[in-house]
Amino acid sequence: MQKCWICNKNVANSGEHKIKAAEIRKLMGNKRFDGFYKGEENKLITIENSKDKNLKFPKVICDECNNNKTAQSDKAYTDFVSFITDNYDSLHAQRKIDFKEIYGENWSKRKIELYRYFAKHFLMKEFPILI
Repeated sequence: MQKCWICNKNVANSGEHKIKAAEIRKLMGNKRFDGFYKGEENKLITIENSKDKNLKFPKVICDECNNNKTAQSDKAYTDFVSFITDNYDSLHAQRKIDFKEIYGENWSKRKIELYRYFAKHFLMKEFPILI
């Protein structure tokens, strides 16, 4: 069995979402739907609900790391997306993002957590190739 690429001790048993399930539920509701996205080589991938297995990366991370060690990064991403969604028109007009406006006085630390979220997702896709 493959070990978690973060802690390298636990079994990789967690299916991290490529797109947060909460974001899909905001758009599609908490119901079954017929959807798709374009995967590698423009292959159409069907999805039926926010927890569809096709919306998850291969299991390369453990539950402990996914739910606890990377929780602050997930929260930073959620806060970032909420801010962008709620302020889209003014951000488009300003053509800049002020992280202090998003995260408050602790903005530099929270911005690093946001970067960690993106790094985690880049590595989730690429890690199996690097082994």
